[in-house]
Amino acid sequence: MSWKEIKRDPLIGELNVNRFVKDDKNGLYLQRIPKENRRILTSIQHEYGYMGFNDAGGKFRRRKPSEQFQLTRKAAFAGLRVLPPIDEEGDTTIYPFFTDAQTLDQYLPQASPEEAERITYQIFDDLRRAHQLGIIYGDRWSHNMLVIPQYGFINVDFDIEISGPPAKELELAQAAYYTLSGGREKVLSMLSQILVAKNWFNLDMMETFLQRHSVWFNETKFGGIQEETGVLIDLLNRNNRDIT
Repeated sequence: MSWKEIKRDPLIGELNVNRFVKDDKNGLYLQRIPKENRRILTSIQHEYGYMGFNDAGGKFRRRKPSEQFQLTRKAAFAGLRVLPPIDEEGDTTIYPFFTDAQTLDQYLPQASPEEAERITYQIFDDLRRAHQLGIIYGDRWSHNMLVIPQYGFINVDFDIEISGPPAKELELAQAAYYTLSGGREKVLSMLSQILVAKNWFNLDMMETFLQRHSVWFNETKFGGIQEETGVLIDLLNRNNRDIT
């Protein structure tokens, strides 16, 4: 397929430059071009070290564009909530672009309690199904988690692979932390219910990662939720006792 770059400022990420392109029918897409960034990879190493992920046997690496292409195609074919690419050219990948998409931290603060709970359910029901299939997305934070009106919740950006014994627990803690950061009291009940509804991960390990997120990010735009994190952990333990 032929792609033509249009005159519009690209979206610059930590590991990619996303140029706007169009197809023969003037449909709007993003051409994802990888870039080097040793600083962010070092930052991730320090972050995961603080979480205890590395000491627990966890590893991370940067996926190749071709690996991301295959992962998202596999996940989409399995019915998971991912945005698959539609084309690849060498190290560049073409994705659909949705003008009305919002990142999770944009969507949840203004969502109604019912909408916030619906999206929260979609996030963690999808993670449970992905983990059952042996798929771990990696690096789940607010800007890699979108809400698109016509589709609901969608995972994007799969540059970072996490693996090893604690990979599921870290991914769940990441997703839970950023969901709580955006939704606060609107999502507490749903989070505490869905995370213990199915026994597919180590709850104690996930809670440790979650609590350390609240400390590590406390001075950032996603911080200030140490109290809410403590409440969520208490609810998780209470609900887990009720189930067992």
